[in-house]
Amino acid sequence: MFSIFKRTPIYIKLSKNRIEIVNLETLEKISRESVEPFSTERLIIADFNKAEALIRNIIEDLLPRKSIFPRQTKILIQQAESVEGGLSELEKRGLRDLAEMAGGTSVTLIEHFQTLSHTEASLALKGK
Repeated sequence: MFSIFKRTPIYIKLSKNRIEIVNLETLEKISRESVEPFSTERLIIADFNKAEALIRNIIEDLLPRKSIFPRQTKILIQQAESVEGGLSELEKRGLRDLAEMAGGTSVTLIEHFQTLSHTEASLALKGK
């Protein structure tokens, strides 16, 4: 799909009640603990709306809007813990939906828990 707007690549790492987002162009990083928990003992994303609100809040601070046009973002999203045995299809769908609802125009999911370097994250998004 061709877009006249440049898409900013970001890397989102989710942990229990914590989200870290890295702007892969500037390498600026914001990490925040959720004031209102979105995780439970069993699920990293138990409250979708609270997790989405925190992601949107971080993205607003990381990528301030510079025009009236919607922000275009390529999102690489990863659940950084509680992935023993792999992610279920429901968890994968939830992560993709979370990234899209938070404003991602293109979403790539990383299914393992090992944190990627900035270079590895950028390469993972190259195909999108």
